[in-house]
Amino acid sequence: ALKMKLQFEECLQKLQVLINDYELLKDYRSLLKCHITSALCHYNLGNLKVAFELTNQYEHLCQQYQLPIVPTDYFPLLGLQYMYKGNSEKAIKYYNLAGEDALNHKLYTKFISVKKHVAIVASQLLEFDVALEALKEAKSYLSYMSEDDINHIELYLVEANIYLDMGDLERVKILLNYVKTHPMLGLYPVTHSLYNEYYAKYFFKANEYEQAYDSAIKGLELL
Repeated sequence: ALKMKLQFEECLQKLQVLINDYELLKDYRSLLKCHITSALCHYNLGNLKVAFELTNQYEHLCQQYQLPIVPTDYFPLLGLQYMYKGNSEKAIKYYNLAGEDALNHKLYTKFISVKKHVAIVASQLLEFDVALEALKEAKSYLSYMSEDDINHIELYLVEANIYLDMGDLERVKILLNYVKTHPMLGLYPVTHSLYNEYYAKYFFKANEYEQAYDSAIKGLELL
């Protein structure tokens, strides 16, 4: 967790240098990309106040630089903002709008990302059918991803967590076993940790407490 925090902080420093350089070069499109990425970094660091401020500045900056709003960049930020503010319906609305724009521009990685977020938010609302449909849509574009793309693992982990909430332990076990055997799992420590966390939840719900404890510890050791 500390390593990730340091990586995001280092990323923010580099982004600020790039923003200053793009300002001098009058490359405002690239500047706005860096602005969006900075907001995402602050979300990941838990700096919600700064993240909200950066999100709310985006439209003003587009007007200032006379550039159109890019929905695939901006709407996921709005989705995050509404999610953190507890307005899940608006979050889903903006994620879906971002997904539509992503498909229109054949941005399949972005489409998968926003649909994954729709699934997460919908499951929090206990709208499991909506969540699973979003994952189904995301999976239909996995063939466009490279073999080492993290979505080949993460979509199945999100699905496993949904079935955990639904209490379908048999389905959870199938999904987690699929992730366990995926050759890319070991390359992503944070995702590997999440896999162990979900297995711990599975064992706990199955009343296998010792194995739940062991899985939780393994997950923490990866962070």
